[in-house]
Amino acid sequence: MKKRHIILLVLINILLINNHIFAQARTGFTLGCNFAQLTGGHEFDSKVSRVGGMGGILWNVTLRWESSVEFGGYFSQQGNIYQSQFYQRGAKVTMRGYNKLDYIYVPLTWKQVWGDVYTKVGFYGEVLVQAESFSKTRMEFLDSVAFETDTLRSFIKNARGYDAGLMLGVGYITTMSEQFDFFVEASYKRGVLSIQKTYDPLKVMRNAFFTVGIGVIMRDPDKRMGTKTRRR
Repeated sequence: MKKRHIILLVLINILLINNHIFAQARTGFTLGCNFAQLTGGHEFDSKVSRVGGMGGILWNVTLRWESSVEFGGYFSQQGNIYQSQFYQRGAKVTMRGYNKLDYIYVPLTWKQVWGDVYTKVGFYGEVLVQAESFSKTRMEFLDSVAFETDTLRSFIKNARGYDAGLMLGVGYITTMSEQFDFFVEASYKRGVLSIQKTYDPLKVMRNAFFTVGIGVIMRDPDKRMGTKTRRR
């Protein structure tokens, strides 16, 4: 069994290991958009983000003092879009391309509510489920233009099957109905592992992505019908 499959099974078991936790957890759903980049990697370094989707299910376990633990499972599109220009043997070379990395993303965060606003901090693990890479090179000479197209199979082959990182977020939550709350959230995630299996300190690439999303979550039973029970 491949290492990525083992890690995926571990992440799934973390979510399902304790039925008691799920029994008291509030369920929610979220959908959003990622603005992702890969840091490092010289020619892969880019100021252009890959815009991708993010969505999934979450569970929230309420603790004391308006705090809670939140975890879930999401599909997350990451990677980058890059462009680089340089001169080589009298020719102007322009490289354009993209690296698409799609993950199953599992976060675990501490959530603190401040009125209608909340903050989140935590970490995440994710398993790569699909990778795609493409590059197009344009060479301009004084009297001609030559094109060369190449699929970067080496990048895909060398992509690590898993990742882990830290995240920080802030959101706004409001009552949508007696049963559900509606929220808007923004968060930043930064990978701590190189996305490549072969480590090169001069070409280390890590995931970095900013997420904006909306969602709904079941209301705390203590806050339904306009009542709130003080926790001891």
